[in-house]
Amino acid sequence: MLAVVLLAVFGVFSGGGGGKNIGGASTVANGTTGGTPTKFLREGVLKAVGSEKGTGIAVVLQQGNQVQLVVQATNLQPTTRTTAYEVWLYNSGSDASPLGAQFTDQQGNLQGRGSVPSNWQNFKYVVLSREKVGTNPKSPSGIVLRATLTAVPAQGATGATGTTGG
Repeated sequence: MLAVVLLAVFGVFSGGGGGKNIGGASTVANGTTGGTPTKFLREGVLKAVGSEKGTGIAVVLQQGNQVQLVVQATNLQPTTRTTAYEVWLYNSGSDASPLGAQFTDQQGNLQGRGSVPSNWQNFKYVVLSREKVGTNPKSPSGIVLRATLTAVPAQGATGATGTTGG
């Protein structure tokens, strides 16, 4: 289960190590906020699109009443001063919601975490697109990775201060 893998690396999602927080959201150390359990809602494996390279995971989680997306990807083409990866909730080119830009480290690793809009459940995919820094794209211009979000089974869907096994 992806949620268990994510929980194992949860403490890394502090915006360091090649990424910054999606949309500038604050981070949570060790997967808890004042003892509030982390509930995993949706998960997906990020897979390369076309001739692109890279892989990763995307998880929608809830702590208290805050719902966030956590993304971790590896083996991407490293970003430059003029390029970044935009994280999107996505159905189609005309039905997408940008969540924020991310930069990789020199090895092409990316990680980030940020809040999702209230209509997040209307989206089937999470995608990463390569974009020019300083632009404000309305839709992804070049999709690099895509994950289909699927529901996390209720059994074993709580982490940090709850259970992670089934």
